[in-house]
Amino acid sequence: MNARFARVILSRFFATGCSVVTGLILLKLLPRYLTTESFGVVGVVLVVLGYLPLLDGGFRLVLNRELLASTGGPRAELLQFGQVLATRLTLVALVIGPLLTIAYSLSADAHAAGLPFLFYVAVGMAGAVTFASTMQVLTLVGLDRQGLMSFIQGGGSMLNLAVLWIGLHGHLGVWAFPLGQATAAVGMWSAATWCLRQLSPATPVFRWDWAQTCQLLWITHRRSAWAVCRMQLLIVLLLSLDLVLAGWITHDGQGLASWLIVARVLGIGRGFLTSLGEASWPRIARGDTDPAELTRRVLALNAWIYGAVTGVLLGALPAVLDWYVTTRWSPAPLLLTLLVLRFHAIGLTSPASYHLIGSGDYRTMVRCVGTELALGTVGGLIAGWWFGAAGVAAAFLAATGAGTFFPIFAAYARRHHLATGPIFCGIWIRSLVAGGLSFGCAHALVIHGWQGPASLAAAGAGGGAGLLLAAAFAWWQGRTQLHLPPLARLWSGL
Repeated sequence: MNARFARVILSRFFATGCSVVTGLILLKLLPRYLTTESFGVVGVVLVVLGYLPLLDGGFRLVLNRELLASTGGPRAELLQFGQVLATRLTLVALVIGPLLTIAYSLSADAHAAGLPFLFYVAVGMAGAVTFASTMQVLTLVGLDRQGLMSFIQGGGSMLNLAVLWIGLHGHLGVWAFPLGQATAAVGMWSAATWCLRQLSPATPVFRWDWAQTCQLLWITHRRSAWAVCRMQLLIVLLLSLDLVLAGWITHDGQGLASWLIVARVLGIGRGFLTSLGEASWPRIARGDTDPAELTRRVLALNAWIYGAVTGVLLGALPAVLDWYVTTRWSPAPLLLTLLVLRFHAIGLTSPASYHLIGSGDYRTMVRCVGTELALGTVGGLIAGWWFGAAGVAAAFLAATGAGTFFPIFAAYARRHHLATGPIFCGIWIRSLVAGGLSFGCAHALVIHGWQGPASLAAAGAGGGAGLLLAAAFAWWQGRTQLHLPPLARLWSGL
């Protein structure tokens, strides 16, 4: 692990750490100011707006990958093309965003919450501004400035939280959400624009004209972009459709609220833990490292971390939620277990998925994720009809195992002529050992009276035990590398 890669990982941890802090504070804050109905509606509206990034048609990721691998003239043309797309798609988003939220306002659940019509218009407009801001911020990845991008994203999360907090305390109610979103988006867009002007002064911020160069780049990259668009759409559906199906089938308001709380916690954790994969794929795209070796080590480190976190979630999360949020929305043990196990399975494949993206193998991702979504949807409808929310969760867990878990590992191994079995088993063994130790420590402390605020200490102790085991194993494995600095020795022993 070189110093630059370590800085990129730390910057990603900063951005996702800000998101984690924001999410945890909101989990405590929102039940105090919102009714159960309003909380559910706001949560679904934000999920609906999560579809807006699909408007870029997959071009943003493809252009970033091409920018990382190019120099000179082609680089300038790619940047210009990206700005034309961003300008045009911003106008499209300003129309589509409000239409999406207005359409949801016509549903029975939204109608029962009694929120004003203009709220849906405002939050849709704020979502469109957020989309435009995100397009500009992500351009920094293509300019090989992931660190700057991460600091801007982290600052945006904290700004959104500050405005939300002030708005809720100022009795703005649900209006605080579009205000916070819009303020953070404008702040991030301004910072990203300033960085772009410093890094590439000749690149315009806004550009509308569709020159011949834009037409040629569109034709050249549209097939790859279409594959990325399908992949992104399938992933968004994969991470949200289980909750939608559960709500449609069960009509259990309290159960859905508890599912939403757990999903929010797992989403926070997933955002934090995918930092390793997010930091690695640009290096793979640039071709300045051994991609197979980098991914192997990232997979190993990721397995230790996900194992420790999964053990903590199973052993201490119910106690933490009872204290930190409310006992009204505590999840049923079976539902919690199923959701956490799926979080674990998806997380273990994350570095291999980012490896395929960095290598430009979008079609394999589309095939694997599409299979998982199809199996989960069909199985969720059937199992949900008979077993309710737990049936939906179980069906999507099984679909993850069959559709993406092993196949993505196999695709990574085939790409580099490696044996899939040893890689797959090594990842599983690491995660299970770390998870077992973390669960045992956290659960033992909880059942011996570490409740309330002490439940956080129980969670921390469990996670720390799993990570210490990982460090001890890596240190022992790197015993032949005594000449290396401590962090390098740990990295070599993963």
